[in-house]
Amino acid sequence: MQPGNTSIRRSLMTALLLWLTSSAASANLLATVDRDTLTEYEVLTLTVTFSGDDPGGQPNFAPLQRDWEILGTSSQSSSSIRIAGGRTVRNVTTDWIVQLRAQRRGQLTIPPLQLGAHQSNPIPVVVGARSAAAERRAAEILFFETSVDARQVYVQSQIVYTVRLFWSESITGEFPQPPSVDNAVVETLVDENRFVTVRNNKRYNVLEKQYAIFPQRSGRIDLPKEVFNGARGRDSLFSFSRKQQAVYAESKPLTVEVMPRPAEFPAGAPWLPAARLDVQARWSDGADSTDWRGGQPLSRTLTLTADGVTASALPTVLNDELRGARTYPDPPATDESVFDGGIRATRTETQGIVPTAPGVIRIPDRRIPWWNTTTDQLEYAIVPGLTATVLSPEITHRTPSPETIAPEVPEVATVDQPGVAAADHGFWPWLALVFGLLWVASTIQWFLTRQQLRREGSDSAGHAVPPDSAERAWTRLVAACRDDDAGASHEALRAWCHARWGFWSPSELGRRHGGSVADAVRELDAAIYRADATGAWRGGALLAVLEPFARNGAERAGAPAGLARLNPA
Repeated sequence: MQPGNTSIRRSLMTALLLWLTSSAASANLLATVDRDTLTEYEVLTLTVTFSGDDPGGQPNFAPLQRDWEILGTSSQSSSSIRIAGGRTVRNVTTDWIVQLRAQRRGQLTIPPLQLGAHQSNPIPVVVGARSAAAERRAAEILFFETSVDARQVYVQSQIVYTVRLFWSESITGEFPQPPSVDNAVVETLVDENRFVTVRNNKRYNVLEKQYAIFPQRSGRIDLPKEVFNGARGRDSLFSFSRKQQAVYAESKPLTVEVMPRPAEFPAGAPWLPAARLDVQARWSDGADSTDWRGGQPLSRTLTLTADGVTASALPTVLNDELRGARTYPDPPATDESVFDGGIRATRTETQGIVPTAPGVIRIPDRRIPWWNTTTDQLEYAIVPGLTATVLSPEITHRTPSPETIAPEVPEVATVDQPGVAAADHGFWPWLALVFGLLWVASTIQWFLTRQQLRREGSDSAGHAVPPDSAERAWTRLVAACRDDDAGASHEALRAWCHARWGFWSPSELGRRHGGSVADAVRELDAAIYRADATGAWRGGALLAVLEPFARNGAERAGAPAGLARLNPA
């Protein structure tokens, strides 16, 4: 090898190393803030600048979350090209602008941020308390008002939670989503109500939202504070400019005490706390008389209306088994509506009755226990009963007078005198035969329809069950029982009952099947509803009694489960 060639190669390698070193040295990551002293609730603007080759990403902002709340981020880039030593060098400058709010007072630090092999510089920041004058000025622009209709309620009873946001200037931002409360069901009463009011001789715009909260477990529940992050001006919330002023408001947290069901409430009865309970019962035409005819179909309808309770909490009432008659319950119809006091729930049940034998049928009065949350006392709703005499189809309500009977007509007819028999008995034997045939046909049709519904995977109410919904609900129930989580098991059981049979209440499942099923449901209710329940709940017993139902249906333990949206917009 020629000495000259070796020298040239060494020079080229030296130049290449110097170029790479200078290129790497030119790349840097610099952090700056618009100020290093601020008060709480004020927004700090952090700018992170990278200069060099294209980094191919952005800095890791996660370390900021230890002391700071990230309100929004944006970025902008520029590039330049220069020629050095006969080579084209491209330089990229990227700025990341981050809006921050301090989570506490004191001496804080903007920590070093990492971007690939580069690291930014730390920045000390002092966060002080906002003065009383500043507090008053901020409150004149933006503030919250929150309230509940009661600070002490019973488990499963209603809490009306009202949120109002007041603002006096042009404000942009997003109103908070419905609150997420542990061990509680949240339903929206008023989604958005806008109006104008005057406070302290100042005009305010008001946005009001209202929710009904039903705690599912006794104890204390904390309603989270409402927070609003916004800006004064016409720009959107996350397009902060340096001329824009951020605004912030938060509400005071609220606490509600949830009491267990009272000891004086009848044991074994479905727990029903409500502000009002109304019962309406009606019969089909003529069915409320004291005389019924055999084979004549009748029906009675019962409607329960309750204020301050969900429809799933309303009990089943028309489940009587009557001696001397067949009963055919229709699937119950439930509904929920909103009124000034919150949720109004309705449950309608219809029961068909076909007398099958002469005699007396007694339907006793039904007493429905419920707890009046307005008067804080136990009350009973009465469903009136009925006593009826069932007559044979051949017997009319009125006995013919002797004058209407021809003396020459014999009292007894034989099978050898078909004409005389027809004359004596009139049309009643034929009517009885028609009713009997109709009853037989309707029974066969009902049986065939029920078998078909079972083959098609329908529930007991005759509504088709979406297989996937039942599978997902069963999967969640299996997981909750295996974790011995009573609250999650109760919610999963409600969802599975609705998907499998069309009703929400686990107590309804216990009433329908009784025995070990009812015992397991009562143990679960005791674990989540009663403060005096002893011992830790174990989900194995509940899972064992429900697995036969799952095998008979389409549910499969371990099937993939979807996640429901907690707070849908």
